Amino acid sequence: MMRVAKWLFSVWCLWACVATALADEDMPYIRTQEVSADAKVVRLFFMFSCPHCHSADKALLDWGNTLPASLIYARTPVVVKDDSSVLGAIAYYTALTTSPKNINSYCEIVFRLIHQQGFTADKKETYFFAAKTAKLNMTEFYRHWADEQVMSMFAHAALLSSSYQIQLTPTLVVGGRYAISPETVSGNMGSFIQLANAVVSKRLQE
Repeated sequence: MMRVAKWLFSVWCLWACVATALADEDMPYIRTQEVSADAKVVRLFFMFSCPHCHSADKALLDWGNTLPASLIYARTPVVVKDDSSVLGAIAYYTALTTSPKNINSYCEIVFRLIHQQGFTADKKETYFFAAKTAKLNMTEFYRHWADEQVMSMFAHAALLSSSYQIQLTPTLVVGGRYAISPETVSGNMGSFIQLANAVVSKRLQE
């Protein structure tokens, strides 16, 4: 355990040096409208209908687990005027409210149903079937579907989607200030993780 901790510390020190050495114009990120409440949050903006979100979700979740303890990694569904976006966001927050510990399994199943098994992202039945497959408490899932708590989280996600002007998915927004997307590194996930590390280190130094 100590060796792992030392290794992680060394990695973050390395990226701190990289972030210091790089000037803003050398970094492929977007400076967003700042959201001060997100200063300690790294948000992954995603849509269940997005094939790139599907392929990147596991790698980014694993990466999120390596972040310093001072930061929170938070999936955030993009909310736009589209049935698949709206239903996907409601489904995500319904599952999160019903069973936080099973949210990763739920997301994995939804992605698989849509991108590998021919289910559609704009049908409520897809998300109900995913909940049943993930063995969520279906009575609770039905009860929480679009309830007041879920719609409050939905509204917050819609506000963030608008505030950050999310144009691409997946997008990482770091510390309420910097937005990056795999598209900036031609979709190469290894390069994107390196970029994310550098941007996180830069934000921590500010």
